[in-house]
Amino acid sequence: MRPLDVVRELARRVSQDRIPLSALIVIGSAAREGDFVEGLSDIDVVVVQDEPDPEIEDRIRAIASEVDPAISLVILDRARLGSIFRAADALSFLIKAGTPLVIDGPTRRIVRQAVRPTGATVWRLRASARAALRLAFEAHYARDYKRAIVHAYHALRHAIRAQAAAKGAFPVSDAEVLEAAEGDRVKAAYGLLVSLRRNYKSAAKNPPLVRNAVVLSDRLVDLLTGAGRAVPVDGLARIRYARA
Repeated sequence: MRPLDVVRELARRVSQDRIPLSALIVIGSAAREGDFVEGLSDIDVVVVQDEPDPEIEDRIRAIASEVDPAISLVILDRARLGSIFRAADALSFLIKAGTPLVIDGPTRRIVRQAVRPTGATVWRLRASARAALRLAFEAHYARDYKRAIVHAYHALRHAIRAQAAAKGAFPVSDAEVLEAAEGDRVKAAYGLLVSLRRNYKSAAKNPPLVRNAVVLSDRLVDLLTGAGRAVPVDGLARIRYARA
């Protein structure tokens, strides 16, 4: 079943149980069939409620788990959604590029408002890139090569998005991220990670290939986020740790 069809079934079940929703929006690769990888990608869904309601949230999560364990929910109330858009959080750009299957008027007005990347957007993307790298190395050391590929891919994607966001853009799809990547080396590395992700079953059987991909992602994330900038020699005496 296609990701959108899975979420349509979720929407049908929620409606059948008479659970009130302001919006149900498919985001991420599930909203873009060309980027979705069966058996690897989560089906990311943003659910918006009028007001916070833990009981309703638990019911929605239970239904989602029954429909498909691959469904990953982000449940927000409308006020929180508005704050995410005002902060130009990365999630706001993904929501704008997503596919709404259920959406009411007030929520639609929030989603339709113009949003541009800010310095905070860039900072959060860079932090996400470094966090994804840690997960990539942890997965590799645990010999979970499938997850190592996914996290290395996410890390470089976050870093490229951060560089683009610093110039006022926010690429979403793999094709847009590849186009936004600056320099042949970065483009080639991202293209490699996209290919490894799409062919994760065969790639995961080649540990040295996965290790090299994780290390490559690490080096380029350092380059793109500034974490690998040179430190003056006299500065080494004033800091505890430095990348050399």
